[in-house]
Amino acid sequence: MPRVLILGSPGSGKSRLARSLSASTGVRATDLDAVAAIAYRTGLRPRPVGPLVREAARLAGQDTWIAEGVFIGWTEALRDRASQVVVLKTPLVRCLWRVVRRHLAAGLPNQHGGVVRLFQFCFEIVDYHRNRNPDVSWPENPDRTTLVATLRFASKANDRLAVLATRHDIDEWMRDITAQSTVGPC
Repeated sequence: MPRVLILGSPGSGKSRLARSLSASTGVRATDLDAVAAIAYRTGLRPRPVGPLVREAARLAGQDTWIAEGVFIGWTEALRDRASQVVVLKTPLVRCLWRVVRRHLAAGLPNQHGGVVRLFQFCFEIVDYHRNRNPDVSWPENPDRTTLVATLRFASKANDRLAVLATRHDIDEWMRDITAQSTVGPC
């Protein structure tokens, strides 16, 4: 059964892929945004990373799991224990469209902070795709990352890494992983 970590930009399709994989395999998917909320609830700055690392290690220790998110700063245990690490390289324009559409569907203002926060978030998504510095950091938002940093982080999964850029890539990967997870012991 799978242990899958899905990484990518906001709007890249991580949640959709996780839900689809969960439906195909019967393995519960975890949205790492919900895990990150552990640190957000403290109200402390910078947010404490210890509880996040512990929760990621707890999840990684389970026999089967699917986890998805943009986070690389506290998910090493998931990467190291995953049977598959997936990085979605969805085009920037598609990611932006999905985020704007999702934000507007929630109404203005909404829990995400209104139009000003939407523009800031879109800027962060552009930076995720275009920033080539693998060591960039944002002290005010340590969860923020870039595609280059995500690929470097994920590359430590070696032959367990799948970088998916097209719908065809995703469909093919889904067929393969679903076939692997339904094959029982001989």
